[in-house]
Amino acid sequence: MKKNQLPRYQKIAWGMGGMTNDLINVISVLAIPIYSIALGVNPAWIGIALMIPRLWDAVSDPIMGHISDNFRSRWGRRRPLILVGAILLGISFPLLWTPNPAWGKNVLSVYLLVMLIGYYTAYTIWSVPWNALGYEMTSDYNERTRVQAWRAFFGTSAGLFIAWTYKFCFLFNENEVVGARYVGLLIGLIMMGTGIASVFFCRERVEAQKQEKIKLGPAFTTTLKNRPFLMVCGSLTLFIIGYFLVQPMAIYVNIYYVFKGSETARNAAATLTGLGGMLGAILGLLTIPGISWLATHWGKKKTLMLGMIITAFSFFSQIWTFMPAHPYMQLISFCIRAPSIAFIWLIIPSMVADICDVDELNTGLRREGMYGAVYGLILKIGVSIGLCLSGFLLTLAGIVPSVKVQSPESISNLRILFSAVPFVFTLAGVVLIYFYPLTEQKVNELKKEIDDMKNKKSQEA
Repeated sequence: MKKNQLPRYQKIAWGMGGMTNDLINVISVLAIPIYSIALGVNPAWIGIALMIPRLWDAVSDPIMGHISDNFRSRWGRRRPLILVGAILLGISFPLLWTPNPAWGKNVLSVYLLVMLIGYYTAYTIWSVPWNALGYEMTSDYNERTRVQAWRAFFGTSAGLFIAWTYKFCFLFNENEVVGARYVGLLIGLIMMGTGIASVFFCRERVEAQKQEKIKLGPAFTTTLKNRPFLMVCGSLTLFIIGYFLVQPMAIYVNIYYVFKGSETARNAAATLTGLGGMLGAILGLLTIPGISWLATHWGKKKTLMLGMIITAFSFFSQIWTFMPAHPYMQLISFCIRAPSIAFIWLIIPSMVADICDVDELNTGLRREGMYGAVYGLILKIGVSIGLCLSGFLLTLAGIVPSVKVQSPESISNLRILFSAVPFVFTLAGVVLIYFYPLTEQKVNELKKEIDDMKNKKSQEA
């Protein structure tokens, strides 16, 4: 085995957390269908309920990153925290889907908000040290991409399930509100199992536990001064805002435009969403080895730009593929987008691991926990903005939740926003990543400087 190359079982064990990490998207898939369409809560209020916990989640990330970087135990800095977080995830997720339908609309909104705050707190406890562990498992430029390929594999595999969650609600019970309780329990158990795997099979860098502890304030501000890091985070945030702004719209476009608000529209829309997500996930799984190969031979930056451009095109295509005469045409957009998004989730974390080398050269410290936390903070702010404004975007389009047949003007506005908004935001992200400076040669030069610095300090000691 080559130097800095990891045993496959360690890459698989850590990568399994990708499923835990991606199953969080079930919330954005189910929140509006269950709480708005089924229970009648105003989508704007649901948008607010989704935004506030994500902001709390984002703010708590740097705190958790600081705790993880400075935590010391016989089992390491990361793994004990990962274990606690995974257990809490498995407990808190099912509680999101146990509201009493007899409650008033305001009570339902408050219940969703409180449960989301509890869930996202558990998610922070788990995700920050888990991400940091993935960044520090190897110092090899291309091996980092292979580690993230396993994350992408399991995360994309979760898409096979995520796409069907709304449909599963009907399969467990003809009342989707009751069915969501069974779906929530099943997902909670999966989260707990896959989230714990890295605790038992992965190892941490021993030398990192010997470094001096880091103060929160300076650690946070130093991270925000890293230019390549901000460029990567900015590009991803633009994509995330555009994606989550319109993600809830897909169900509305299908129900009110493709299926004309018929009695079976909700079930039919859930079926198409499931099929699209499943086919896209399968294609994503098939393309991950190719993406990993392309990134290691063509470069991470060029490969990421290619994936983002394809993703932008898939969003733009929705204006033609979501059609009443041919409902299944929309699967084309799903099948283009899902594999191209795999480019993003595979390559960007690998870039962040490289960026930690830049930071070590500047500070002399390994601070993967803080970088993963600030990365999560910026990302979650983008998700919060997208989810919050998604409800208002529906209102702006003129959609009325209690009306079975929407006005032609509202449908037209909905379709334009559904295609144009994510297209523009994703292309803006491509422009930003174009100026990203780190290449394989540059990262290897940084590592040589780091080794020289360590050798000099060792000789002086």
